[in-house]
Formats: sequence, structure tokens, C-alpha cells
Amino acid sequence: MRTLRQVLFYLFLLAYLIATPVAILYALGYIWAPGAERGLVRSGLIAIASTPDEAQIHLGNSRYTRRTPTAIRDLLPGIYNLRLTQRNSDAWQGEIEVRAERATVLDHIILLPANRTPQPLAPEVWSQMHSEPGERNIVLESPRSLLDWAMLDASEGRLRPLLPTTSAWGDAHVLQTWFRKDSPHALFQVQQHDRDRYLWFDFSAKEEEPLDVTRLFLNAPDEVIWDPRTHSEIYTRAQSRIHRLSFKDMAIFPDCAPPAKGFALNRNHLYILNFSNSLLRVGSEGATERTDYLLPTALAATLTNDTYAIHLLPDDALLVRNTTGALWLNALSNELAPQGVRQIVGDEKEDQWLVVADHALGLLGLNAQEKSEPWSLQWIHSQDQTIQRAAWIHDDTHILFSSQGRLLLLALERGGEGAPRNLGPVGAQGAFYFSERTGYLYALNEEGRLTRLRLLPPRSLIPLPLHAETRE
Repeated sequence: MRTLRQVLFYLFLLAYLIATPVAILYALGYIWAPGAERGLVRSGLIAIASTPDEAQIHLGNSRYTRRTPTAIRDLLPGIYNLRLTQRNSDAWQGEIEVRAERATVLDHIILLPANRTPQPLAPEVWSQMHSEPGERNIVLESPRSLLDWAMLDASEGRLRPLLPTTSAWGDAHVLQTWFRKDSPHALFQVQQHDRDRYLWFDFSAKEEEPLDVTRLFLNAPDEVIWDPRTHSEIYTRAQSRIHRLSFKDMAIFPDCAPPAKGFALNRNHLYILNFSNSLLRVGSEGATERTDYLLPTALAATLTNDTYAIHLLPDDALLVRNTTGALWLNALSNELAPQGVRQIVGDEKEDQWLVVADHALGLLGLNAQEKSEPWSLQWIHSQDQTIQRAAWIHDDTHILFSSQGRLLLLALERGGEGAPRNLGPVGAQGAFYFSERTGYLYALNEEGRLTRLRLLPPRSLIPLPLHAETRE
């Protein structure tokens, strides 16, 4: 009996001496690699989340019982084929690289609905849609008079007239509009009885008459800007003259800044690009002040007397764009694009900016680790067809854009298909709007009628936890 106990003791001791290092190595991320690369290697993991969730996971030759969102651990470094499937959705597939001691995160994969037939919402024909007034409302432009314009409540899918039926502006025709992202206001230039008029709309007030601000406009503006937080003041540029307009006091402050060929508003500060190619900040009394936004001599020498759009960025960086779409950044010595840039859209956190050109999409970002040239522009997609409109969606991980009668979706995170995915047809104007809150994609079809497609589930307020994986 004593001999048996000694044998068992040494067997348990041997098992302990073998199992303890194995457990420690496993805890440190080492696993045993069979085959040609036999030996202990560092493992990696993949964290996967999809919208909609509960997608079946196929990784290489393995299928996992856990569904998204989940994390797959203890993977040998290498390239894996990842495939996600779910009922009533198109399968998603891509090659994923697993690196030792690294987590590959794919937490915003979109599984497109298999049935992408849009639902018609109204029989009326519209010529354009304006989605800038915010997450809730969309302005629908009619080719007829202003009385036929409408407002769509994107959260409820309800249409209402833009004007009361008894409005004095019902027979006016719209010449030009100015919207500002995240602002409930808009400025309309209309023509009524052969006279140009200017109307200030407050979209937060349902079916109220707009404010007639015509007498404040000395000249037709070439550019209009305002701070979204300000409800009663705007700045206009008419040729080189800058005016400040107060709708609360119905007052105009003409020539509130020196003559300029471009201007911008940032945190209630007005910045102008003067004809000496200097960027100045203008005080409340019209006096110019020193600014940290500087134009290098080499860049200033390239600017002509053309008009310029100015985009102020963090860390004293600014973008300058002329009427042909040439784009410069003051933090770089050369131009970013020679021509064709039509739109610059910052993401929600303003970490990167989407640059929309006639035939390409680019991402402008700041890399703080690069001291010499921290800003860089990466062109992520190019095509022969003209790109009409583009927008960030799904927590700024995808780009939705329209081009030549198609709506396309481009994923930005690693893995997945490199080419944009086709969502379906869209009208000639390429007009669309996506609601993050409801998951609906609104668009004008080939006939100009408003349609709606459930692209994603409604936004959940509580994120789901990641599950551990189980392999079959």
C-alpha cells in the first residue's frame, strides 16, 4: 500500500510539473503549432461583431456554435477566410490576418438584407432632398412652387408640408438654399412676383411661416455660413464683402471684416482669407487679430484671386479649396488634389475627414506620431463614374455614396470585400439619406418618388457583450 501511495504521489507530481508550465505558457498566449511549424508559438484572437447580430461564424474549416458578437481566441498566426451567415441576409466574406499577440477587431460588419427592394412612401415626385437639418428631418424639394415642398420626419416616416396651406409664400419658386449640418434652420432665396426674396426657416417649429429677411440682403450672397448653436445670426459673402446679419434685431452689420476671397466660422470666431493671402481672425468690432492658423509662404504664393472655401481643422491645420476643386493643406508642402474635390465631411469625432472628389473618395487623417508631416490623405476608392453624394454611416465605419444611378456601400475596417457593395438603384440626382437611429435608408428613385429601405436594425441603446467562442 505504501508503494502504491508513492507511485501515485510521483505521478501527480509529474503531472503537476508538466501541467503547470503548460498552463503558464497558455496564459501567456502560447499554443502548440502542429505540422511544419511544430513548436510553441504566440497566438492571436479575432473579435467579431455584426449588424444585425447573431450571425453564424465560419473561420477556415471550422464553424463556431457561438454567434456574433464574440471573440475567437488561441488562433495560430496567419491568413484566415472568415464568413458570416444569417437568415434573410447576404453572407459576408473576407480574408482576415491573425497576428501573434494581437487582437484583430471587426466590430462593425454589416450584413446586408437579402431583399433590398425599397418601399415607396408617397406618390409625389421630388427633384432633390436635403438631409442637413439633422437626424430627424429631411427637406424634400419640389420642382413646382414652395407650397409643394415637404418635410419628412425620418424617425416616424411621416410627411408634412413645409409651409402652412394658407402661407403667403406658397406661389414662390426657390432659386437657392443654404443648410447647415446639425442646425434646425435654413435660408431660402426665392422668387415671387418677379422679385427675389430671402426667407429664414426654423424647422423645429411645425408649419410656421418663415421669417422674411429680405431687407437685410444688400446683394445676392455667394456664400452663407452660421454657427449651428446660433439661432439668429449668419455671415454672408457677396463677392469680397463680408456682412453679419442679425435676425433677432433685424439688423445688418455691413463690411464687418476686411475684403476677403474666403471665410470660415469656428466656435463663433470669424476667419478670413484676405487678398494678401493671409488668414486673419476678425474680432467682434471688426478688428483683425492674430491667429494660430498659418499659411506657409509656398502655399500662399500658389493662391490666385479666385474665391476659396476654407475648412478649419484641429491642431492649427486648415484646408483651402478653390472653385475647380484643387485642395491644399497648410500642414503639407504640396497640394492634396489638383482638381475635382467637391465635398469635405468630418466624422462624428472629427478624427478624420472624408474627401469626395469627382471620381474618388479619400480619407484625411492626423497621425500624432508623425512629427514631420502628421497629416496624410489616403485615396481609398476610385472609379470612372462620377460620385454624386457621400456620407459616413454606422459609427463612421462605412461610406455610403451614390454614383450614376446606384447606391454603394464601402467598408473601411479591415477585411471584407474591397469593392463597394451595390445597394440598388437611385434617381439621377443621387439623393439619399440614412438614419442611424432607425436604420432606414431614404432615397429618391428613378421617377423621383421617395422610397425607404430597412438597411440596418434600429439602433440599440445598450451594446451587447462579447461571448467566448465554442467550435464545432
